[in-house]
This record gives sequence, structure tokens and C-alpha cells, in this order.
Amino acid sequence: MIIENCSKQENSSSSFAEEIDNTYSKKVARVSTENTVYKFPKGLPAFEDCHNFSLLVNDNIKPFLYLKSLDRDGLGFICIDPFLVKNDYNVDLSAKDVSLLELKDTTDVMILTFVTVNEDPTLTTTNLLAPVVINTEKKLGQQIILSDSGNEVKYKIWSGLEG
Repeated sequence: MIIENCSKQENSSSSFAEEIDNTYSKKVARVSTENTVYKFPKGLPAFEDCHNFSLLVNDNIKPFLYLKSLDRDGLGFICIDPFLVKNDYNVDLSAKDVSLLELKDTTDVMILTFVTVNEDPTLTTTNLLAPVVINTEKKLGQQIILSDSGNEVKYKIWSGLEG
């Protein structure tokens, strides 16, 4: 199952701010409330004991989101929709991943990538090699490694915005 940027605008004159608003209203807001719990059956790499997460949305930090562990106090990850920073990004899910996440349709998928914030915002990166894939219908998630994809572990977010 290949997940591509379904929000590509036919009218490419839309601003980045409009694209962010579209992403929030169409994806995140419809699938996440304060009480939504996403189950990660395998946990996350290095945090295999953490299986329950919530996705916190705050308009003050758009386009970033916060994936918060409900199993370990103080553990959370800043995330972003990778399609906002790399328009031609895609995720090719294996049959095993599709099965684990119980995916039936690409419209039930939300893709996020972890962000590493730098003191210099222009050096802030996101991990395009290991996205978090969430089945928004079943509330199941998993971080997957896209081997042989050519994606970067430290993709500079501003690279995609400047291009």
C-alpha cells in the first residue's frame, strides 16, 4: 500500500499557511480529541514498553503536533505531517505493516514524522526514513523503517519550504 500526498493542491498558488490549515482541519482535527488513545502494539523503537499515546494539537505550534506517551510520564515526541515539508514524499507499506495496522483504505492513514528541534530553526530536522503510521479508524499506530527508500533520517524541514 503506497501512501502519497493526497492533499496536493491542483492550484499550487496556495500559501504554506493555507496548506497547514487544510492539513489540520482535514486530517488531525477529525481524528484526534483530547481523549483519543492510539495503541502501538509493538511500542516504539527504544520504547517498546509504551503502547498508548495521545496526539495533542495546539494551534500555537502549528504545523507541529505532540505524540504523548500515556504509559511513561514525560515521554513525548514532536511530530509533523511530512507531506508539508516534502511534497513528493511517499510511504510504501509492506503487507505485514498493512496487516498489523488493520488498514483497509488509504483514507484511514495518517503519517507523521518525528522532529528534532534545533536552537537554530533552520537546522530543525524530521526523520523521513522512519515515519509513524496511524490507522485513524482503528486507532492503531506503528513506527516503520522505510528501507531502501532513499529518505533521510535528518531532513531539514526548511529545505522543503524553500523549494
